[in-house]
Amino acid sequence: MSKKSVQSPLRRSAGNVPKYTYAVDHAKPDAANDPTLKLLARVEKEFRPFDLDDLVHEAKIHEAMNINNAGLGKQFDYLVDFHGVKELEEMLFRK
Repeated sequence: MSKKSVQSPLRRSAGNVPKYTYAVDHAKPDAANDPTLKLLARVEKEFRPFDLDDLVHEAKIHEAMNINNAGLGKQFDYLVDFHGVKELEEMLFRK
């Protein structure tokens, strides 16, 4: 089976994207009925990690736009969560 390349537009805002990872337990009893795990199994068979790069980049762009449009407080919260207080302070106030 050949691998596919994904180039479809993002249809959901980043805030609505559920957080599933490969750490999800595929062996749990209800896995067969979980639509996310079913989709994950299909994706693992038909795609390589870099095939999803463009979708991840697009999702992060939308996340950044939402954060930036929410104002300084939301930007600050995001940057503190990402960098930590000390590193952010050093980045913002380097001399």
